[in-house]
Amino acid sequence: MGESARITETGALRGFVPALVEFRDEALTGLMTAEATASRMADWVRNDRLPHWKRQIQRRQELVTRARSTLESKRPLNPDEQRSTVDAELALRKAKRDLAHAEAKLQETQRWVRVVDKALEEFRGATSGLSWFARSDMDRAIAALNSMADAIDAYLAVGGPESGKPAPRLPEDSGDDADQQSDGGDA
Repeated sequence: MGESARITETGALRGFVPALVEFRDEALTGLMTAEATASRMADWVRNDRLPHWKRQIQRRQELVTRARSTLESKRPLNPDEQRSTVDAELALRKAKRDLAHAEAKLQETQRWVRVVDKALEEFRGATSGLSWFARSDMDRAIAALNSMADAIDAYLAVGGPESGKPAPRLPEDSGDDADQQSDGGDA
């Protein structure tokens, strides 16, 4: 066999366990915080912005309808009559532009809902391995380190050469050696 290890204490192994526990806890906290933040953003886009732009479209459709009514009321009934409809026409154009803007924002928001949902799923997929590692594998590693430290402590308590204690004395075989000596002495 090769060289032997000279282990005299398990403080380093036991000291590493709290660092692993802290890493596990911080990793899990970070993952949960990141997922919660991403989920809140997705919910905000889906549950706040989408309904907002749908309401804006309804509101602006009503403004277009009112602007049309105002324009129609400004038009002269008699072709010889002169009335200015410029302001009403400008108001109708503005209302149509505002409606088109809201419709574009709704389409853009719907696109972003899909993008954010896809990104959130990709994030969850990418972090699932780290989450599993932090939850399961780290617990096994911590248990293994504790088990190794316990085994080394038990070995050192018995009094191996690395312990600085004298090696334990094995009970002497009184039966076999005594019989052999007495047999040899009688012959």
